[in-house]
Amino acid sequence: MERTLDLEEVLSELGLEVASEDDAQLYCRCPFHDDERPSFAISRGSGLWICYTGCGEGNLVGLVAQVQGSDWAAARRWLQHRSSAFGSEAAVLELIEPAEESAAVERPLYFYERGQTYKYMLDRGFTAATLKKWDVGRDGQLRAVAIPYRPEGELLGLVYRFIDPGVEPKYDNTGRLPKSQHLFGWEHLPAAPDEVVVAEGPLDVLWLDQHGYAAVGILGSRLSAKQADLLVHRTGQVVLALDADEPGRRGTKRAIEQLGSRLRRTRVVRWPPGTKDAPDCGVSALSDAIQGAEDGVLWLVRQGTIDRNG
Repeated sequence: MERTLDLEEVLSELGLEVASEDDAQLYCRCPFHDDERPSFAISRGSGLWICYTGCGEGNLVGLVAQVQGSDWAAARRWLQHRSSAFGSEAAVLELIEPAEESAAVERPLYFYERGQTYKYMLDRGFTAATLKKWDVGRDGQLRAVAIPYRPEGELLGLVYRFIDPGVEPKYDNTGRLPKSQHLFGWEHLPAAPDEVVVAEGPLDVLWLDQHGYAAVGILGSRLSAKQADLLVHRTGQVVLALDADEPGRRGTKRAIEQLGSRLRRTRVVRWPPGTKDAPDCGVSALSDAIQGAEDGVLWLVRQGTIDRNG
């Protein structure tokens, strides 16, 4: 008789109630934090799990060990004694391996519905070609657009854009995303771009890319020292296209101070009245804003940051 494993039964014995499911994974309230809405997902096929709020991720042995407070050997024995009518012996072995903690999953498994989207994205003007290029999907449990973060090619996490009105903050991401060490969209830049547009969020970058601009996002309003170094070594000219709000203005000032003397040219976008960022602009308005970006030093003068005669 085949040794088999019922994943739902295992979760139930661990005190995790399945709140919803799809063909690929099961969703529960996370056992490691006070979870108001199910943010824990576990793969049916591999037993790999992740908490979207950042508690952690790993394989099934590690989950059992953490929930029960046991070591890996005890967790593995516990799993080996759980048999019922689900899967196959090969599936069981896949679920409970590796046997040693040192052989834990080397990289997180990030669950999202690839190739799927919300009408929200299409209504905002993003094309199917853009969504496919950037591998944008969705998370039906979180009701969020899911955007992969892979600045060097390897998937480091997901950025979520919640679609329901009134949800704040509008953006979130999987835990431990190394935002200050990379630039979103870095992998899509030309090898030696003459000019790079620097924006804040991922949707800004997708919109700029869709309209033909080499763009990256800092995933916030503050350019880090590492991000500045990356830009200086990749291009000679930058257009700062941060949001038209107070954090964006402070971030623009900081970026000019970090980049100004290290680049041939640093310019700043002046968004049209009534707009805040790139996705607020149509084709013509976006072109006018980028082409009409003013010199960074003149922008600082106009802001009253430095003396015109200084």
